Amino acid sequence: IVTIAMLMGVVALRHIRLQSREIQAHRAEAHADALTGLANRRAFDKELSRRLAQRQRQGTPLCLLIIDIDNFKSFNDEFGHLVGDAILKGVAKIVESTARQMDIVARLGGDEFAVLVPDSDLETASHAAERIRSAISDNPSQWKGDEYALTVSIGLTEAQLDDDPASLIKRSDSALYAAKEAGRNCAFRQGYPEPAVPIPCGCLHGSTA
Repeated sequence: IVTIAMLMGVVALRHIRLQSREIQAHRAEAHADALTGLANRRAFDKELSRRLAQRQRQGTPLCLLIIDIDNFKSFNDEFGHLVGDAILKGVAKIVESTARQMDIVARLGGDEFAVLVPDSDLETASHAAERIRSAISDNPSQWKGDEYALTVSIGLTEAQLDDDPASLIKRSDSALYAAKEAGRNCAFRQGYPEPAVPIPCGCLHGSTA
C-alpha cells in the first residue's frame, strides 16, 4: 500500500509539473507576437504601465521609441504578403539585436514596433534610435535570394512624472509623424513641452524610401 501510494504521488507530481509547464507556455504565447516572436501589444501595455509606475515612484528615467516601416504597404501590394512577413521578421530581428538586453522590444501591430528604453534620458535614447534606424537602412531584408532595401521612421520621447501610457504614446506618435513629414528614414525626438526635432545626424530629408 505504501509503495502504491508513493507511485501515485510521483504520478500526481509529474502531472502537476506538466500542467505548470503548459500554463507557463500558454502565458508566454499570450504575450508573444505570433509572427516575429517579440512581445505583443498586450505585453507591451503591461510593461509600459509597470515602468511608468516605477518612474513615478523612483524617478527612474524611461524613454519610448515608436518605429514605423516606411511605405510598408507598397511592399505588400507589389511583392505579396509572404515578402511582407519576411520584412517584418527581418526588421524585428534587427531591432531586437540592436537594442540593449534590458530594453523591451515589442510589435504593436502591422508594421509598427516599439522599444521601451529604461534607465536612459532623451539624449542617451537618441543614440539608440539612430543605431536602430541606421542598422535597418544598412541591412536589406532578404527573401528567396532577393534583397529589399528598407528604411524606418522613428519617434522618441522621454516619460515625465505625470505621464500615463496614453500621453507618452501620443507624444512618441507626434515625433514619429514629424519624422514622416520630414521625408522618412529619420528619427525625431520630442521633449516636453518642446516640439519634435530631428535627432542629429539621423535625418535624410527628401528620402522617399
